[in-house]
Amino acid sequence: PSPGASVILLSSSEASTRWHGPLRLTSIVCSSLEKRLRMRPSGVVSKKAIGEARRYGTVRVAASSEDSNFNRIPRQEELDLSPDAAYVHITGNNTIFGTEYPYVPETGGVPLVSDASSHILSRPMPVERFGAIYAGAQKNIGPAGLTLVIIREDLVGNARSGTPTMLDYAPHAEAGSCYNTPPTYGIYIAGLVFPTCLIRAAWRPLKRSTAARPVCCTTRWMPVTSTTARPSRNRAR
Repeated sequence: PSPGASVILLSSSEASTRWHGPLRLTSIVCSSLEKRLRMRPSGVVSKKAIGEARRYGTVRVAASSEDSNFNRIPRQEELDLSPDAAYVHITGNNTIFGTEYPYVPETGGVPLVSDASSHILSRPMPVERFGAIYAGAQKNIGPAGLTLVIIREDLVGNARSGTPTMLDYAPHAEAGSCYNTPPTYGIYIAGLVFPTCLIRAAWRPLKRSTAARPVCCTTRWMPVTSTTARPSRNRAR
Protein backbone atom coordinates (compact mmCIF):
# COMPACT_ATOMS: atom_id res chain seq x y z
CA PRO A 1 0.00 0.00 0.00
CA SER A 2 1.15 3.49 -0.85
CA PRO A 3 0.63 6.30 1.71
CA GLY A 4 0.12 8.72 -1.16
CA ALA A 5 -2.56 6.72 -2.97
CA SER A 6 -6.27 6.58 -2.22
CA VAL A 7 -8.92 3.93 -2.66
CA ILE A 8 -12.34 5.05 -3.88
CA LEU A 9 -15.36 2.98 -2.85
CA LEU A 10 -19.05 3.24 -3.71
CA SER A 11 -20.86 1.67 -0.81
CA SER A 12 -24.44 0.88 0.05
CA SER A 13 -26.00 2.36 3.21
CA GLU A 14 -25.98 5.94 4.42
CA ALA A 15 -23.04 8.07 5.54
CA SER A 16 -24.14 7.55 9.16
CA THR A 17 -22.99 3.93 8.86
CA ARG A 18 -19.47 5.27 8.22
CA TRP A 19 -19.42 6.48 11.82
CA HIS A 20 -18.56 2.88 12.56
CA GLY A 21 -16.29 2.64 9.51
CA PRO A 22 -13.69 5.25 10.57
CA LEU A 23 -13.52 3.60 13.99
CA ARG A 24 -11.69 0.74 12.36
CA LEU A 25 -8.78 3.13 11.94
CA THR A 26 -8.04 2.64 15.64
CA SER A 27 -6.40 -0.68 14.86
CA ILE A 28 -3.96 1.02 12.52
CA VAL A 29 -2.09 2.79 15.27
CA CYS A 30 -2.93 0.73 18.34
CA SER A 31 -4.76 -2.36 19.51
CA SER A 32 -6.21 -0.89 22.70
CA LEU A 33 -9.90 -0.14 22.95
CA GLU A 34 -8.93 2.77 25.18
CA LYS A 35 -7.17 4.57 22.39
CA ARG A 36 -8.33 8.17 22.42
CA LEU A 37 -10.34 9.43 19.48
CA ARG A 38 -10.29 13.16 18.87
CA MET A 39 -13.63 14.49 17.70
CA ARG A 40 -14.60 18.05 16.86
CA PRO A 41 -18.35 18.60 17.25
CA SER A 42 -19.77 21.28 14.97
CA GLY A 43 -23.44 20.43 15.30
CA VAL A 44 -26.09 17.73 15.34
CA VAL A 45 -24.34 15.25 13.05
CA SER A 46 -21.02 15.55 14.90
CA LYS A 47 -22.70 14.90 18.24
CA LYS A 48 -24.26 11.73 16.85
CA ALA A 49 -20.89 10.60 15.50
CA ILE A 50 -19.33 11.17 18.93
CA GLY A 51 -22.02 9.04 20.53
CA GLU A 52 -21.22 6.16 18.19
CA ALA A 53 -17.47 6.55 18.71
CA ARG A 54 -17.88 6.14 22.45
CA ARG A 55 -19.06 2.59 21.82
CA TYR A 56 -15.54 1.71 20.72
CA GLY A 57 -13.07 3.82 22.63
CA THR A 58 -12.37 6.91 24.69
CA VAL A 59 -13.46 10.08 22.92
CA ARG A 60 -11.82 13.42 23.58
CA VAL A 61 -13.48 16.55 22.23
CA ALA A 62 -10.73 18.62 20.64
CA ALA A 63 -12.80 21.81 20.44
CA SER A 64 -16.44 22.84 20.39
CA SER A 65 -18.67 25.87 19.98
CA GLU A 66 -21.67 24.23 21.59
CA ASP A 67 -21.77 26.97 24.24
CA SER A 68 -22.72 29.42 21.47
CA ASN A 69 -25.11 27.01 19.72
CA PHE A 70 -22.49 25.92 17.20
CA ASN A 71 -22.43 29.33 15.53
CA ARG A 72 -18.77 29.06 14.52
CA ILE A 73 -15.96 26.64 13.68
CA PRO A 74 -13.15 26.58 16.28
CA ARG A 75 -9.88 28.01 15.02
CA GLN A 76 -6.78 25.90 14.53
CA GLU A 77 -5.11 27.37 17.63
CA GLU A 78 -8.09 26.31 19.76
CA LEU A 79 -7.70 22.62 18.96
CA ASP A 80 -6.59 20.34 21.77
CA LEU A 81 -5.02 17.56 19.73
CA SER A 82 -2.99 14.58 20.89
CA PRO A 83 -0.18 13.07 18.80
CA ASP A 84 -1.18 9.59 20.00
CA ALA A 85 -4.84 9.88 18.95
CA ALA A 86 -6.15 7.17 16.63
CA TYR A 87 -7.64 9.78 14.33
CA VAL A 88 -9.32 13.18 14.27
CA HIS A 89 -12.88 13.35 12.97
CA ILE A 90 -14.70 16.42 11.67
CA THR A 91 -17.99 17.15 9.92
CA GLY A 92 -16.79 19.51 7.22
CA ASN A 93 -20.11 21.24 6.63
CA ASN A 94 -23.10 21.49 8.95
CA THR A 95 -26.22 22.49 7.06
CA ILE A 96 -28.41 22.77 10.18
CA PHE A 97 -26.29 25.53 11.73
CA GLY A 98 -24.93 26.89 8.46
CA THR A 99 -21.26 26.39 9.29
CA GLU A 100 -18.38 25.03 7.25
CA TYR A 101 -14.68 24.55 7.93
CA PRO A 102 -12.83 27.40 6.23
CA TYR A 103 -9.58 25.46 6.57
CA VAL A 104 -8.27 21.90 6.73
CA PRO A 105 -7.12 21.19 10.31
CA GLU A 106 -3.47 20.40 10.86
CA THR A 107 -3.35 17.20 12.92
CA GLY A 108 0.37 16.55 13.21
CA GLY A 109 0.31 13.30 11.26
CA VAL A 110 -2.78 11.85 12.92
CA PRO A 111 -5.25 10.62 10.25
CA LEU A 112 -7.95 13.20 9.58
CA VAL A 113 -11.40 11.77 8.81
CA SER A 114 -14.15 13.98 7.40
CA ASP A 115 -17.86 13.58 6.84
CA ALA A 116 -18.19 15.57 3.61
CA SER A 117 -21.82 14.70 2.86
CA SER A 118 -23.02 18.30 2.72
CA HIS A 119 -20.28 19.81 0.57
CA ILE A 120 -18.80 17.04 -1.55
CA LEU A 121 -18.41 18.17 -5.19
CA SER A 122 -19.10 21.80 -4.29
CA ARG A 123 -15.43 22.73 -4.59
CA PRO A 124 -12.02 21.03 -4.88
CA MET A 125 -10.80 19.18 -1.78
CA PRO A 126 -7.14 18.46 -0.95
CA VAL A 127 -7.71 14.72 -0.66
CA GLU A 128 -4.06 14.09 0.15
CA ARG A 129 -4.50 15.83 3.51
CA PHE A 130 -7.15 13.40 4.70
CA GLY A 131 -6.91 9.84 5.92
CA ALA A 132 -10.49 9.23 4.88
CA ILE A 133 -13.39 11.17 3.40
CA TYR A 134 -16.91 9.82 3.27
CA ALA A 135 -20.07 11.38 1.88
CA GLY A 136 -23.68 10.34 1.53
CA ALA A 137 -24.77 10.80 -2.08
CA GLN A 138 -28.10 12.45 -1.35
CA LYS A 139 -26.85 16.04 -1.19
CA ASN A 140 -24.76 16.50 -4.35
CA ILE A 141 -24.09 13.12 -5.99
CA GLY A 142 -27.32 11.19 -6.39
CA PRO A 143 -30.12 9.42 -4.51
CA ALA A 144 -29.93 8.38 -0.88
CA GLY A 145 -28.57 4.92 -0.13
CA LEU A 146 -25.17 5.38 -1.81
CA THR A 147 -22.04 6.52 0.03
CA LEU A 148 -18.77 7.63 -1.50
CA VAL A 149 -15.66 6.69 0.50
CA ILE A 150 -12.17 7.94 -0.29
CA ILE A 151 -9.59 6.37 2.02
CA ARG A 152 -5.81 6.33 2.03
CA GLU A 153 -4.57 3.02 0.70
CA ASP A 154 -2.28 2.38 3.66
CA LEU A 155 -5.26 2.66 6.02
CA VAL A 156 -7.13 -0.21 4.36
CA GLY A 157 -6.78 -3.77 5.65
CA ASN A 158 -6.20 -3.06 9.33
CA ALA A 159 -9.67 -3.71 10.71
CA ARG A 160 -9.85 -4.66 14.35
CA SER A 161 -10.61 -8.30 15.10
CA GLY A 162 -14.34 -8.87 15.23
CA THR A 163 -15.23 -6.14 12.73
CA PRO A 164 -18.20 -7.26 10.58
CA THR A 165 -17.21 -7.84 6.98
CA MET A 166 -19.66 -5.24 5.70
CA LEU A 167 -17.95 -2.63 7.88
CA ASP A 168 -14.44 -3.58 6.78
CA TYR A 169 -13.13 -1.59 3.82
CA ALA A 170 -10.62 -4.25 2.73
CA PRO A 171 -12.97 -6.80 1.10
CA HIS A 172 -14.89 -4.01 -0.62
CA ALA A 173 -11.68 -2.51 -1.99
CA GLU A 174 -10.50 -5.92 -3.20
CA ALA A 175 -13.83 -6.52 -4.93
CA GLY A 176 -14.01 -3.08 -6.53
CA SER A 177 -17.07 -2.08 -4.49
CA CYS A 178 -18.86 -5.27 -5.61
CA TYR A 179 -18.40 -7.48 -2.56
CA ASN A 180 -22.19 -7.56 -2.38
CA THR A 181 -24.86 -6.31 -4.78
CA PRO A 182 -24.12 -2.58 -5.04
CA PRO A 183 -26.84 0.14 -5.12
CA THR A 184 -26.98 0.06 -8.91
CA TYR A 185 -29.45 2.89 -9.49
CA GLY A 186 -27.54 5.26 -7.20
CA ILE A 187 -24.29 4.39 -8.95
CA TYR A 188 -25.94 4.94 -12.34
CA ILE A 189 -27.06 8.44 -11.34
CA ALA A 190 -23.61 9.19 -9.87
CA GLY A 191 -22.15 8.05 -13.18
CA LEU A 192 -24.13 10.82 -14.85
CA VAL A 193 -23.10 13.45 -12.32
CA PHE A 194 -19.36 12.78 -12.16
CA PRO A 195 -18.66 13.25 -15.90
CA THR A 196 -20.60 16.52 -15.79
CA CYS A 197 -18.22 17.80 -13.11
CA LEU A 198 -15.21 16.71 -15.16
CA ILE A 199 -16.52 18.23 -18.39
CA ARG A 200 -17.10 21.57 -16.75
CA ALA A 201 -13.54 21.34 -15.41
CA ALA A 202 -14.41 24.00 -12.84
CA TRP A 203 -16.55 23.51 -9.77
CA ARG A 204 -17.89 27.04 -9.44
CA PRO A 205 -20.72 26.63 -11.98
CA LEU A 206 -21.94 23.59 -10.03
CA LYS A 207 -21.75 25.58 -6.82
CA ARG A 208 -23.80 28.42 -8.30
CA SER A 209 -26.44 26.16 -9.81
CA THR A 210 -27.03 24.00 -6.73
CA ALA A 211 -26.62 26.44 -3.87
CA ALA A 212 -27.23 30.05 -4.84
CA ARG A 213 -30.77 29.82 -6.18
CA PRO A 214 -32.55 28.67 -2.99
CA VAL A 215 -31.05 31.57 -1.04
CA CYS A 216 -32.15 34.10 -3.66
CA CYS A 217 -35.65 32.68 -3.60
CA THR A 218 -35.81 32.77 0.19
CA THR A 219 -34.49 36.30 0.58
CA ARG A 220 -37.02 37.58 -1.91
CA TRP A 221 -39.90 36.71 0.39
CA MET A 222 -38.54 37.14 3.88
CA PRO A 223 -35.56 38.72 5.61
CA VAL A 224 -32.80 36.28 6.53
CA THR A 225 -30.60 36.90 9.54
CA SER A 226 -27.67 34.58 10.12
CA THR A 227 -26.40 33.95 13.63
CA THR A 228 -23.36 32.13 12.28
CA ALA A 229 -20.00 33.87 12.64
CA ARG A 230 -19.00 35.13 9.21
CA PRO A 231 -15.64 33.27 8.88
CA SER A 232 -17.44 29.98 9.60
CA ARG A 233 -20.44 30.49 7.33
CA ASN A 234 -21.32 27.82 4.85
CA ARG A 235 -19.73 28.91 1.58
CA ALA A 236 -22.22 26.84 -0.43
CA ARG A 237 -25.15 28.90 0.84
